[in-house]
Amino acid sequence: MNKWSERSKKRLNQCHPDLIKIANTVLSIHDCTVIEGHRGEKRQNEYYKNGTSKVKFPNGKHNKKPSMAIDLAPYKYGMDYYDMENVLYFAGIVMAVAEMLHARGDTEHELRWGGTWSTRADHPFVFDNPKRSFFDGIHFELV
Repeated sequence: MNKWSERSKKRLNQCHPDLIKIANTVLSIHDCTVIEGHRGEKRQNEYYKNGTSKVKFPNGKHNKKPSMAIDLAPYKYGMDYYDMENVLYFAGIVMAVAEMLHARGDTEHELRWGGTWSTRADHPFVFDNPKRSFFDGIHFELV
């Protein structure tokens, strides 16, 4: 049985109850880790400055309390978050779980996946080299 690490538990508890319910259900299907829940002003603005985020504080969904966004990744030691096969497979699980919970009325919000936005207008995914584009494949946010 998969279990959260103490660090993941701490980060998860910073999130909206819908994200907690989604993440806990995903964990029962696939081992995963919470990379980030709430993000403060300093960290958000650092991410904006280095291009890891498209928004400044307080405009990010990670900046809310509780956080309306979560960075959730499949747990695999040494995993590359740009490994498209693993990221796409895992995102499919997360989105299916979120859709199921919402359809049953177990969550209030729908979920949006960060892998669906990109700086290339001609293709939502940049498989040749995602590091050249803005690919946020471990980001999930409530809408």
